[in-house]
Amino acid sequence: MTKGGVQCLLEENKAIIRKMVEASNKKDLAMIDEYMALDFVDHSSQVQGRENAKQGYSKVLKDYPDFHRTIEDIIAEGDKIWFLERGARASTTNYSAAKDARLKSCRLSMTRV
Repeated sequence: MTKGGVQCLLEENKAIIRKMVEASNKKDLAMIDEYMALDFVDHSSQVQGRENAKQGYSKVLKDYPDFHRTIEDIIAEGDKIWFLERGARASTTNYSAAKDARLKSCRLSMTRV
């Protein structure tokens, strides 16, 4: 593959991650079927399999309906993509005693496509 072809593939791989994050912000769980392998494994949370990933996303969306993810930085090398994302929510849940509490998170992920 030419250098230009490799660069194009890397940009396509990064676009997949961006689409997944955008879909999750829209609460679109169909992206799991479209982009995740049947044998998907999240080593940080120990979630295994596409169906378990759907259950996990559903729970997060139920508990934090206004949670929003933003990609701060993204790097691709071969079939691996590293991305730094930030998340925030404004609403409270059963887990938060304080009204109007904001939750902020930061996560560095490595994904294979």
